[in-house]
Amino acid sequence: VSTQSTGTDLNEGEGGEVKVTVANHTAEPLPMTLAIIGLPGGLEPRHEKLKELVKSETIDFWEQRGREVIIYWRGMHENGVVEFNLDVVARVPGKYSGPASRAYLYYSPDDKFWVEGLVVNIKPSDGSIPSLPSLPQATLATSTTLTKSVVSTSVPDFLDSIQLSQYKKNFSDQGWDDMEDVVDSVDEEELKAMNITLKGHIKKLLRSFQEWKQNKVK
Repeated sequence: VSTQSTGTDLNEGEGGEVKVTVANHTAEPLPMTLAIIGLPGGLEPRHEKLKELVKSETIDFWEQRGREVIIYWRGMHENGVVEFNLDVVARVPGKYSGPASRAYLYYSPDDKFWVEGLVVNIKPSDGSIPSLPSLPQATLATSTTLTKSVVSTSVPDFLDSIQLSQYKKNFSDQGWDDMEDVVDSVDEEELKAMNITLKGHIKKLLRSFQEWKQNKVK
């Protein structure tokens, strides 16, 4: 895996790109593969662009955990290379260093290939010296969406709020459209029956079901 940003200096509100390359340097096909892309603080990935990458079948799944964007492929062809741009927006002024990025086989997590983290300097839009950053806009957006999921009983709204919208069809095909029914009836076996097999996604869904139920009671 390799990552390269279009520049280390960005203005607040400006967009940028992180070029990501993941390659299989063997003559054998690989099973499920993932790449974890570390982003410096102050940068927010553009979720709509990630969804476009899924639609174009450049990637199979994605999720975000803190400052890391996790990309999944069900497999890679022999000597296969995948290249794409991860679109980001500079949100919070300051100088930041991101966590290291890495790639590995899903079932061999101890054998990782690491690359150095990215750095970025985000300049304030008014040219002033930035003070200590307040709550990033990305976090505010997440909090707003979570509040929406507590009020709404819509399964699609819920999946959007936890950034697993790629599973909307899995739920709708089985007739699950109301969260009141889902949280009382859908367990790990039911998720697997819906062809949701990634262990991390199953755990996230089950945990989020319980959080939704607790918040609904409140």
